[in-house]
Amino acid sequence: MYLLHKHFFIKGSGAYFSLLIAATCFIFLCTLGPISFSIGFIDISLQSYFIMLLALFMRPLTSFMLLLLYLIIGALGMPVFSGYNSGYAYLFSISAGFLYAFPLFAWFFSWLVNKHKNNSIKIFIDSLIAQIVLVVIGFSWVLIQNQAPIAKIAENAFWLLPGLLIKSILISLSNYVVINRLFRAKSTD
Repeated sequence: MYLLHKHFFIKGSGAYFSLLIAATCFIFLCTLGPISFSIGFIDISLQSYFIMLLALFMRPLTSFMLLLLYLIIGALGMPVFSGYNSGYAYLFSISAGFLYAFPLFAWFFSWLVNKHKNNSIKIFIDSLIAQIVLVVIGFSWVLIQNQAPIAKIAENAFWLLPGLLIKSILISLSNYVVINRLFRAKSTD
């Protein structure tokens, strides 16, 4: 159990607590992640927010493995992809680049935040960097598939920036509330 705890779970917490957090974040990703909405001209998808939330609490390898599981269950028919879609055909769709990037995105963000969990400003910057990498990989797939000219891809990526900023703020606040409030309260009990 020590090896599992050392490589997969939250630093400084019990294995069962880590499993509970992982399961909760994964359930949120699968049930609420497919929701997208607009606030004026700002489009927001909850997928990347819940992936970052999961990665915020898990070690990089755990984050990566959970996102591989997410892709597998979505490909097998559970409606967990954007808009509550599913099926292996989505792994070959125009947005497949984002799906393929999700495990790497989760690993990368988890790797970044595990360096400084207690600093919400750095978490904000980490989430922006990780989301920009996700957008670059996702739109690279579109470009490789020759589905849109590069100018249109750049325009679409530009319009995603306000949503990325909002999600980065929410992740930073989530870090502050959960790590600084709940975990510290747990350690003083």
